[in-house]
Amino acid sequence: MFSDSPSMVVTSSRGLRDIAEVGPGGYDPSVVNYEEGTVLVMILDPDTMKPMWEGTVDAVVDFTASPEKRQKRIKRAIGRVMKRFPP
Repeated sequence: MFSDSPSMVVTSSRGLRDIAEVGPGGYDPSVVNYEEGTVLVMILDPDTMKPMWEGTVDAVVDFTASPEKRQKRIKRAIGRVMKRFPP
């Protein structure tokens, strides 16, 4: 159920990232692709509905994990963001 006047909004996104790995001595660079997700938490002013604070956390997405494990990782990510609140 959604509220008409939320005090917190949580969104997420994902995207493909490239990371360059360089071997010993700087030789043989290679590029590794991985899927990365972002969780964004916004705290809204309940009167104006304008953001008062926001925090994000990024992590590699494991598509082989069970839905329960992915849900647990999302909850931990939100917890990591909320450790930085209040600013």
